[in-house]
Amino acid sequence: MLPTLAAVREETLRKAISRLDEWRKAIIASERERYRKMVVDSRERQRRISMIAASILQTGSERDVWPHLVPERTWQLDETEGHYRARVKLEPVVETLYEDRQRRVSLVEETSSIEQSESQSKDLFLTDSPDLVEEIAEDKHRRVRHELEPGDVIEAVSTVARVSGVDSWPGLLIFGNTHLYMLDGLVENDDGEVIDATDAPKGMFFVAGSTPQLQSGQRARRWQLGYIVGFSSKSFLFRDVALEIFFKDSRTLLVIFRSNGQRNNVAQRLQTIISHNTLQEHPSIFSLVLRDMSNVLSKERTPGMSHEKALATAQQQWRNRTISNYAYISILNQLSGRTPNDATQYPVFPWVLRDYTSDTLDLSSTDSFRDLTKPMGALTEGRREIAKHRYSNLQSVDEKPFHYGTHFSSSMIVCHYLIRLAPFTSMFKTLQGGDWDLPDRLFSNVGRSYHSASQDVRGDVRELIPEFFSCPEFLENLSRLDFGSLQSSGEKVDDVKLPPWAKDDPLLFVSLHRRALESYYVSENLPRWIDLIWGYKQRDVELLNVFHPLSYDGAIDLDKITDPVEREATIATDSTGKIYPIPYGELCIPTHCGDEVHWGKPSDSGALYLTCHGTVIQVIEAIHTTCAVFADQDTLVSGSVDTMGYIATCSTRYLWIHTINARPITKLDFLSTPAPSPQITSLAFHEREYSDLGILAVGDVDGLVVLYTWNADGTPSGRKAQWEFVKVRDLPADPGSHAAVTALTFVGYVSQETLWVGDASGKVVRWILPE
Repeated sequence: MLPTLAAVREETLRKAISRLDEWRKAIIASERERYRKMVVDSRERQRRISMIAASILQTGSERDVWPHLVPERTWQLDETEGHYRARVKLEPVVETLYEDRQRRVSLVEETSSIEQSESQSKDLFLTDSPDLVEEIAEDKHRRVRHELEPGDVIEAVSTVARVSGVDSWPGLLIFGNTHLYMLDGLVENDDGEVIDATDAPKGMFFVAGSTPQLQSGQRARRWQLGYIVGFSSKSFLFRDVALEIFFKDSRTLLVIFRSNGQRNNVAQRLQTIISHNTLQEHPSIFSLVLRDMSNVLSKERTPGMSHEKALATAQQQWRNRTISNYAYISILNQLSGRTPNDATQYPVFPWVLRDYTSDTLDLSSTDSFRDLTKPMGALTEGRREIAKHRYSNLQSVDEKPFHYGTHFSSSMIVCHYLIRLAPFTSMFKTLQGGDWDLPDRLFSNVGRSYHSASQDVRGDVRELIPEFFSCPEFLENLSRLDFGSLQSSGEKVDDVKLPPWAKDDPLLFVSLHRRALESYYVSENLPRWIDLIWGYKQRDVELLNVFHPLSYDGAIDLDKITDPVEREATIATDSTGKIYPIPYGELCIPTHCGDEVHWGKPSDSGALYLTCHGTVIQVIEAIHTTCAVFADQDTLVSGSVDTMGYIATCSTRYLWIHTINARPITKLDFLSTPAPSPQITSLAFHEREYSDLGILAVGDVDGLVVLYTWNADGTPSGRKAQWEFVKVRDLPADPGSHAAVTALTFVGYVSQETLWVGDASGKVVRWILPE
């Protein structure tokens, strides 16, 4: 029976409606997906605007083109590292996100109004689509892709915790085809799904300390793979799961993995990357050490073998006096697993002086120095008796005996010393439960701290940190923090009180302290102290050098502790300090067109080239330029990876010298000198680790070279240190030529130092300098 016309019409209409419904659903799904992506992209754009705006605030200055954007300055220690991992540079702190600042400018107001209108439109759309809100919130993969460089592809991802001081940030360590990324705030769960770190299971990482800023926008760091120069495996909280990565930009990254196997897999990948990007250039001793320590952690090549080779390299350099005592101790800290990235394993340095009362520091007298053959807890008879009594009492009750319940290095000791310097200020408060300690217990006086660590029977046994020899700013209360007043005297705690011989000048204190470290007495006795800290006397009972059993590496296996309460208590114990031996080896005694500027090529070896139509016309060697800009048509300003030393500037009238943080040290006024005022054409520093005398070579327009040093020896008694330039000697110009000096460079080592002088006529003169 044939269908009626009505039935055909009804079936046709039903099919049309069905196709229309399917088309509507497809359009809705497509539009929902497009809108979801648009919202995520918009949020990412807003986040990036905030980051760029914050960068403007961070890099601006009071005299730049945006002075109205620059807030009142506060400073913190920069993570950039100089020679032997010294951190001495300060960077400005941007306290809040740009859009949340109270002092908003028109740019911020405009940005905020745009964000508000976008937010309102989104909310209007999303109120009827709660499931769409959930989809947008859960698109973490798109958030990760936004952080990738254009064209980069993800090759491997690991869930890690980035550690800095006592703080930790869970995140993703991402290997791309061209870059390495560290993305805070996102992790992978056991199913491989990317989730917020705040949603991760408790106890995913055995990390003590705080986890700040997890609720804020995630911070992404990135480096080109070619910037990776080395890595080092480390222990963290009794577990061999940490890895520290070193980059060409003088920054480092310490990350903690969930297992040793994951750490080893990443180490293998890093070793492959490094081998493909190794440059053939003259390496420094620390570069050699990093090269020897970077290994694939395979069964055929153990970490101990690389440590043994690295230690032998450093020892040979030390014996030859090619590197300083400071450098050697820094290398030993690195080899033993200590790092400035982790306050629980911070580099340790010795107290070298005991004279903190004299007006003048006499480095030729042994009475000025601390006894380096004994630990801090055994420097007086009273302390020795207490240590022996404690050891015997514990032994009598069948407990593992030890001489000291405290330690020579811990996270609290580090933050105690660095309390005036951010970010350690907030770290100290974290360890103290959110507030300062009592004013009388804060670090306020160097001499009093030494007395507490060496003589007071109720005191501690702490040693020092590298900042005592390299960073004067940690002794100053630059942020004007209110620490309270001493109960004994009512004196307000502010800058650290220095010994009289420092003349109230932190720079002079650090300079003299470093000179003491490199003195003959310390060089002769330093191996004995090294044996106490890293060598065979780590547990010497006769020398009273036994610390709490948990202080020693390998004392406990955290993975075998199943009780969460016991595990957390054990983790807390590790933050009090730890002793890390050095595996293997012995410690032995010691505007013109066509003109261009080029730098940064692998074959340059740190040189900067001036070329004219492709022909090299001038070379400035060994300055390792990373950036450069013309201030005007005649002035080129360059930046370097070197974050140590001093800065010299000159003008027609003045010669200035500054610290790396732009603090003026002293100036020389040429108009006040008896001789005619020279026009300076060239400058060069002579800075050697084995020399305690800084030399600045100054060349002028007449071909004369003058060697200057700078010191505070002429400071009147009872006055604050007054630095001045002191002429060392003149190097006269060639009698047959008075061309301007255009190039100066020091070359050589201990046995023979040479100053090469080039002038405008093309002549090169070699000066052999006395020791």
